[in-house]
Amino acid sequence: MACDTAAEDAARERELSRRFVRVNQSTEHGTKGLAHAAALLGHSRVTIRPVIDLADQRPIDAYEFTGTLREAVFLARPADVFPYAVNTSRAVQIDHTEPFRPDGPPGQTSLANAGPMTAHHHRIATHGRWRRRQPVPGRVVWATPLGRYRVTDPTGTHLLDPVLGSLLFDGSAMEQRMIGTVLSAPP
Repeated sequence: MACDTAAEDAARERELSRRFVRVNQSTEHGTKGLAHAAALLGHSRVTIRPVIDLADQRPIDAYEFTGTLREAVFLARPADVFPYAVNTSRAVQIDHTEPFRPDGPPGQTSLANAGPMTAHHHRIATHGRWRRRQPVPGRVVWATPLGRYRVTDPTGTHLLDPVLGSLLFDGSAMEQRMIGTVLSAPP
């Protein structure tokens, strides 16, 4: 039987106490909303934050994913996007699917070009022989060093037909758009 430390107990309690409660935006509900949330949770350590609209996230012209955009990445992609990864911690790095270029076009840092990964998976994706594309937001297609293809999305990792995978990575722009359309269908 493992012994938990007080810090682990406190962290577990904070995580279990994290709730997302929609509070009416009118000013009359401000204090009432805080009191209501505290009553629901059974303690007064309550922070009320605005609801994040994932469809309204704007690209930014900086390398780092910060603030609302960082939170939106975790809401849209709750787990590491590397194939077969299971990490759901927020203590991860956020990868630019298409590498960020300081002299590149504006808006490179966006929800459509993001995926959380552990430092180990981020190093593999950046410096290994793995290739990746995100033809539609939330679905990352991976080409392994052995020429196999995997698709990761919020439901997990899925095999991709080698013909479709090779067209996505090496085909014409029209073929890549066509594969993106195929991948935009629900899993």
